[in-house]
Amino acid sequence: MIRLTTSNLLVTDDQGRKQSFDTDLLRRDLRQAFRAVGVTEDWLAEHIALTVEERIRSANDEQHCPMAGPEVDKLVCTVLGAAGYNDVASEFSRLRDIDPLSHYRETMQPCSPERISALLRRSFPLAEAQLQSISNQCADILRQHAFSLVSDRFICELAIHVIHRGPTQAGGTPGVPPAAATPATVLSDTSAWRTRVCPTTGAYMDSAALRALPLSTIFPRARVAVDIASAFAAQDGGWLSELSLFSTVRPLCSAALELLMIMRDELQAQLPNCADAPSHVIFPGCKSFLESAFSTSKRRERLIIARDLHELLQAALVEKAPFPLLLSMR
Repeated sequence: MIRLTTSNLLVTDDQGRKQSFDTDLLRRDLRQAFRAVGVTEDWLAEHIALTVEERIRSANDEQHCPMAGPEVDKLVCTVLGAAGYNDVASEFSRLRDIDPLSHYRETMQPCSPERISALLRRSFPLAEAQLQSISNQCADILRQHAFSLVSDRFICELAIHVIHRGPTQAGGTPGVPPAAATPATVLSDTSAWRTRVCPTTGAYMDSAALRALPLSTIFPRARVAVDIASAFAAQDGGWLSELSLFSTVRPLCSAALELLMIMRDELQAQLPNCADAPSHVIFPGCKSFLESAFSTSKRRERLIIARDLHELLQAALVEKAPFPLLLSMR
């Protein structure tokens, strides 16, 4: 088996031991939870899973202290609730056998701006500008209504209302959040990006080698999926060597960056507070494709190919992008 080593997603178990986080299981459970309540759009499960993955990576990279496994499950429920899918959060809690509210402090505490910001940073995958904006709005609402002591759960529920009010309702009545949160919707249809890219990038999109993932209105992130197998098949479908693999991947990476830049520009135009959030490039089916394509190679040769591919993608995508970029190979 070819092992593609991206930066590990680490969490801790009940005994505090570090272990790899199973993103495939998370996506399966999310799809099952969505379908159990009649939602069949797979992009929603993918969106939530990638948003949670981003938060785990952030904990790994910045704090050098992995999140606890149960803490991740509760984060999933919080994100689902904030996205307007409380019924899905309940079903996910049942599948994972957890109490999604157990991490909230129900005791009443002073609602200082510092406490609000720290709590929302732990509870929601917000871009930095979005975090500051929502924290300030929550603090203003609490101050206007003379709340001096509140629980964690109350602050998070208030933040969800503020998130769903969004910039389009900024001119509404000060201090009055909307009555209910509506489910996340797509900010811009994926087919709209095709008309805004160069011919080369458009050809990759037409061949399904490059695909823009839906840009959600809740926790919006610019994300693309890259299918190396489709790119190679569209090129000539001939014998695959390490040289031909890398020759195919390099321009595909450039096309992915172009598409991400266009998506981020749209995000900046419509939701500027979210524009500094990380973007994401996903390589679905990459591992199985390489295992099949290089099945006759010696194990040492396969490991070298996997290492070289990882280094190429890091250099051509993560290091070249003028914005924070996460890389996932599956």
